[in-house]
Amino acid sequence: MSRGAAPMDPTTFWRLYPRMQSLLFEENVWGALCAMVSLIALGMLLVRRKPWTWGLIFAVSTLGLLLSVARGALVGWGVGIVVLTLGRQRFSSRLWGVLCVLAVLGGGALLYLSENPRIAYFLQMADRAAMGVSRGDFDERTHQWEKGWDILQRNPSGTGLGTVGYSASSTGQSQSIVADGNYVSLGAELGWPGLFMLALTLLSLLWVLIRHQRSIVDPRLRGLGLGLLATLCGMMVHAITANVFEYHYTFPVFWTLLGVYITWCEIDHAPG
Repeated sequence: MSRGAAPMDPTTFWRLYPRMQSLLFEENVWGALCAMVSLIALGMLLVRRKPWTWGLIFAVSTLGLLLSVARGALVGWGVGIVVLTLGRQRFSSRLWGVLCVLAVLGGGALLYLSENPRIAYFLQMADRAAMGVSRGDFDERTHQWEKGWDILQRNPSGTGLGTVGYSASSTGQSQSIVADGNYVSLGAELGWPGLFMLALTLLSLLWVLIRHQRSIVDPRLRGLGLGLLATLCGMMVHAITANVFEYHYTFPVFWTLLGVYITWCEIDHAPG
């Protein structure tokens, strides 16, 4: 809700802001998780690992992403697709084949079902979400970033985890000041040393994922590594406008899969 706006009736609010919600996920968390699963499944498809199984997982997770109407997650997913296309040229034709089939089937289904009231309602939801990328939405984020930058200037060493960003409300210490922009919120919480360590961590993760891609032979590991690399790049872009690194059920899953991937890569490289 925009800064300074009066409280709104919940029924009216959800008609204006119709996004997929559940008991565990708000739309951004759900969308980011679906984008991760979709990119990992696509990575497995590119190395031809159980195409029917991974194709079904890719289709379901991509549908979940679209139904979330989470704009940042969709942008991050698009960045991941670009990374997969540019990162492995020999997989490019296969990737574009999968995306073209998905586009044709999805477009055909929408045209065929466009008269269905439920489909029409979903299209209205997507249109309203797209209209949300307005000057008011941008001004609200700019206001948050200005407050976060001011906190960083006044506290160069930070104010502590959970005091500014997405999880601030959960800690009970304060209300979330910068809920849309991980780099600004973490800068305010961790200060300049924390920002340096964050940049070092992200660059190190990219280096590790790229290095292993050049040496592993096992197609299962190669597919998982491709998906994780695409997911990380997408999250890094998504984090500009959202606190994706703090999403519950999303980044913990990424860390778990990354740990499994690196462990098996080291076993694969171990002598004898």
